Amino acid sequence: MFEFAPPPHPATTKRDPSWRTEGCEVARVARLMGIELMPWQQYVVDVATEYRIFGPGESENDIHLGKRCYHYASVVITVPRQSGKTTVLGPVRVHRMMTRPGLSAFSTAQTGNDAGKRMKALIEQVTMSPLSGMFRPRYSIGSEGLLLPANGASLTRFSPLPSAIHGETPHWVDYDEIWKYSKALGDSLVGAVSPAMITLAGVAQKWFVSTQGTALSGFMNDLVERGRNGEAGIAYFEWSMPDGLDPYDPLTWWAFHPALGNTIGEDALRAEINIPYAEWMRGYMNRRTMSVDALIEAEAFAALTAQFDPAPKRSEVVLAYEVAAGNESAVVYGVWRDADGNPCTHVVHAAPGVVWLADLIEHLHTAWKPLAIAADDGGDTRVINDELERRGVPLYKIGMRDFGTACMGLLNAARDDKTLRHDGSQTLTLAVMHAVLRPSGDMWRFSRKHSTGPIAALIAVAVGLWAYDHRETPIGSPFVY
Repeated sequence: MFEFAPPPHPATTKRDPSWRTEGCEVARVARLMGIELMPWQQYVVDVATEYRIFGPGESENDIHLGKRCYHYASVVITVPRQSGKTTVLGPVRVHRMMTRPGLSAFSTAQTGNDAGKRMKALIEQVTMSPLSGMFRPRYSIGSEGLLLPANGASLTRFSPLPSAIHGETPHWVDYDEIWKYSKALGDSLVGAVSPAMITLAGVAQKWFVSTQGTALSGFMNDLVERGRNGEAGIAYFEWSMPDGLDPYDPLTWWAFHPALGNTIGEDALRAEINIPYAEWMRGYMNRRTMSVDALIEAEAFAALTAQFDPAPKRSEVVLAYEVAAGNESAVVYGVWRDADGNPCTHVVHAAPGVVWLADLIEHLHTAWKPLAIAADDGGDTRVINDELERRGVPLYKIGMRDFGTACMGLLNAARDDKTLRHDGSQTLTLAVMHAVLRPSGDMWRFSRKHSTGPIAALIAVAVGLWAYDHRETPIGSPFVY
């Protein structure tokens, strides 16, 4: 029924033909449930359910003689939204219950409420299928699930709390949307069941399913790195946008999205294209971002890093500075354009506090003789502006109107035109990831108040680029405040 099968991430686990697989059995169960597995889903179950049957004398160290022992103890699946990642779990769970007498299985998601909704959807699939007579649904709030009275197997949902299934000895546990888990929470959830599952070595499995997360998704990020590195015992599956492609070009979507052409078309993705950039990258391109609302993906910004050789003359650089909220820190950046007209920037100094800032700017004004010294005339930076003007240092100060122009000019260069060249400073990179845009009249600007962390470096570079392009305008003209 489905044919489109884009290649997965190169780190995706390959099928080992020396092991048997339950893939065909799971596919038959899926059809009974009204589900036709897409090629990517079939590939996952083919590999993730690889097993061998150990009988007496075949493995002296295996305590489960005569039973199916799985190749992988953990299965990690990361695919974009609308790919059917939650759907693939249902047939595997039901098949496991049907083939493992006495199975004790558990399932959760990002919250207990989400886990309950997913379990109710599975119950409906089963009760509306030819399998309904075999299973008994359970609707008790907090412990929704399925029972298979004929062999004693059970499946129960639980809330993502370390104590939720503490003391159980599960044969199966699955975790959906794990990008929401912190490292501490994820480790505690797994730690609550791992010791018990050791006694079921080869028989028990843990399945982790999610889109990619953010820099704060410590638990998932660790699993992804372990999977990509080919750690033994982990079956790893990933479909995500390859490097260097345009995330808004439909040709890019066809290069990796495993549901496109099968269960969804281009229109389904195009309908979501106006969501924030970072959420588009994370949710639909399946790429890790620094935050949910990052204006530019971390990898895309890192790709703009450059070595400035030769370095510009100090007298050909605009110096721009900015003070972080509450005088927590301050930054000074050099900004110029190269021979091709590309905007360039490097960090001159960044340090906690502000007591050093006016002295440094005054010194650089004398020693470097830069093209201009620029600053936004807002926030806590205004105090430094007043002090420098008292000392006789000429400044290009940007008011509210031109600040919005400066912000959009830098954003266009970094995100849209990709012409910005920077030195890779961590201060600027983090500022880009923290930045949030807010409307101001008919313009947009970087918001100190709403951003998720300090954005002083980003503001300094935006102001510096504006000043570089307007440096011929005399101070005191109607275009300079």
